[in-house]
Amino acid sequence: MKLTLTLAWRYLRGRGTRSLLTTLAVVFGVMLTFGLNGILPAMVDAFTRNLLTSAGKVDMTVTSVYNEPFSPTVADRLLSVPQIAVVSPGVTEIAPLPREADAAPGSLAQVTVVGVDLSTVASIKEFTVAQGRMLAPGDNAAGVINIDLATQLNLGLGDELVLPSTGGTARFRIVGLLDAATVPGQEQVYVTLPAAQQLFGLGNRITQLEASFTPGADRAATEAAASAALGSDYQVGGLSSESSLLASLQVASFGFGMFGVFALVTAGFIIANSFRTVIAERRRDIGMLRAIGTTRRTVMGMFLTESLFQGIIGTGLGLVAGWLMALALFAAMQPLVDRVIHIQFGGPQFSLTTWIMSITLGIGVTVVAALLPARSAGRVTPMEAMRPQLGEVYERQVGIRAWIGVGLMVVSLAGLFSASSSLVGLGAVVFLIGVALLIPAVINPVAAWAARPLNAVFSREGSLARSNLQRNPGRSGATITAMMLGLGAIVATISMVTSIFAGFISYLDKSLSADYLVIPQSIILSQGN
Repeated sequence: MKLTLTLAWRYLRGRGTRSLLTTLAVVFGVMLTFGLNGILPAMVDAFTRNLLTSAGKVDMTVTSVYNEPFSPTVADRLLSVPQIAVVSPGVTEIAPLPREADAAPGSLAQVTVVGVDLSTVASIKEFTVAQGRMLAPGDNAAGVINIDLATQLNLGLGDELVLPSTGGTARFRIVGLLDAATVPGQEQVYVTLPAAQQLFGLGNRITQLEASFTPGADRAATEAAASAALGSDYQVGGLSSESSLLASLQVASFGFGMFGVFALVTAGFIIANSFRTVIAERRRDIGMLRAIGTTRRTVMGMFLTESLFQGIIGTGLGLVAGWLMALALFAAMQPLVDRVIHIQFGGPQFSLTTWIMSITLGIGVTVVAALLPARSAGRVTPMEAMRPQLGEVYERQVGIRAWIGVGLMVVSLAGLFSASSSLVGLGAVVFLIGVALLIPAVINPVAAWAARPLNAVFSREGSLARSNLQRNPGRSGATITAMMLGLGAIVATISMVTSIFAGFISYLDKSLSADYLVIPQSIILSQGN
């Protein structure tokens, strides 16, 4: 064992530049896998904390499926559900802000007016007042806003916020500033429920009900019971991990994880190719070791130990690089996040699963990639190693592997064209494996065909390039596969980002076909749609 460790370490140091470049491939893959999987959990946690803070103790929200105001007596029907503890009626509507003709393009154009029932809202929501006071009964001309929204609107305690109403304009004196952060698109102005009803001309009707459950209530069963009690005219929902924002972050987390895995697989092909070259260069060394009595197992163990050293070093450096990358990204994003969505991300969060996955993939891919070259080194006999070698023979096994690769590519088409995302992902992996098995078999004909136009311009260089490719199809195939995976990851990233923007622009084009929309405030403030 000591001999194996000593030889592996000496050979690793003997080719320092090659060992460094091979190890860097592992570092890059582990860095992406570890770093990216530490960024998104912190973002999900920050958004979840922000949503929970905004929602307070609200477990369920009830609105009309027709987006129409409804009678507050619906609250009594909701309270008939045993698992419902508190129900608070309210009004949530959009109100446009008066704007000057020369207003900046990015200036705030509207706010969300939230009318709260003061007798019940304290049981389901917590309001942290930084300055002033909270609303009180009879404050029908008063409002409370977040402190950062007040800064954006250039308002302070005692100032008036003017909003258009169905009867003209309404003035609300700011009596309190809340300490909560404002999420873009959710700039909220809290007023009393009667004031909101008067502002939007709703009479005594409301637009939503917010409810909290009894301790230990089952969410799914409670929502089903509430839907049965209210009927089909009302929709029931609540805060959960399936919200669109959190779902998008979870999809992004999966995508980032896949990019890290692709980077590690690419590193695996680079490592395999590097060890193929190393074994070809050390054939005489292997022969001498075999001649003095070294067993095949010892030779194979020497190369596997060498790959293990590279995996441990590369994984360790990759973990440090991933942690630094996550810190750098948070440091770069935080000023923009503070200015735009007012959320503190904190530092990266690395779960135990992320640690285990990164270490396992970093070391495991390195050792597995060196397994086949190490086995071939163990099969080298002393006489074969001492014999001059002009070129490696093209193995018959390449043809068998090529047919296996073709079969895998055909099978993968069923998954690629299926409607299931899991089957599409599995089909993509199987397709890549099939291509990797097929490439060594087509190296010779493709190299001969591609060399013809090259020989016409660079005859000597073209012949050398063709002969080098054809000398060892397996090694050439590993190099091409690594380049293919790297380029494929880049194309996949660009395609994903481009498709997201294209889909969003297409949605806007279909929804808003006109270049300008002129909408009177009376329409915006009208009841219902």
